[in-house]
Amino acid sequence: MKSCAVIPCYNVAPWCEAVVCEAMKHADHVIAVDDKSTDATPAILRSIAESSGGRLSLISMSVNRGKGHALIAAFKEALEKHDFDVLVTLDGDGQHRPEDIPLLVTARESGADLAIGQRLNTRQMPFRSRIGNQLTTAVIRMVYSDCPTDTQSGFRGHARHFAEMIAATVPGSRYETEMQVLLLALKNRMKVATVTIPTIYLDENASSHFRPLCDSLRIAKCLFRWFFVRPKANG
Repeated sequence: MKSCAVIPCYNVAPWCEAVVCEAMKHADHVIAVDDKSTDATPAILRSIAESSGGRLSLISMSVNRGKGHALIAAFKEALEKHDFDVLVTLDGDGQHRPEDIPLLVTARESGADLAIGQRLNTRQMPFRSRIGNQLTTAVIRMVYSDCPTDTQSGFRGHARHFAEMIAATVPGSRYETEMQVLLLALKNRMKVATVTIPTIYLDENASSHFRPLCDSLRIAKCLFRWFFVRPKANG
């Protein structure tokens, strides 16, 4: 199966070159999105793109809009311009290993519409991430009992038909966009699979731009709107 990897990047200059270059070894095409970084990230990505022989596409956002907007922009470009069977997402800060991309491709070959990289060693997670994962999983499982335990993992593989559904229905936002994608899969009874990946947080998660209070409230609002404003799913 052909794969296209999407890598959202925001101020990840120390890590993005290694991530993008390694991803090009394991995916047929790579799309990197610079979300208006203020460090050397744009220059690094441009340099890689120029020497990639067309295997790396670069999207440069005009303003910083958040990870979700970057993802949706890349999904739309991938669907419009590239032939792929599975659309992979991974972070540009080294949290995810590009060499694990084949795990997601294999999950798609086995019929998964959405495959999520699941981190089992939660003790290595920062406290806020561990608690956030546990709380969101508990809430979602009240409606969808088959929800995976690692709801916040950004290492994912999407079947092309599911990527089309996401691009058409999920509005770009910040960190809650990935939650909306998971909920969309569960609501539509997509086959959701998990693959085991290592738990990696570099420099005590110094690269994270997650704002604990603001972004946690946005995720909570997303869950509230999904379960209480939208029609409830039968599941």
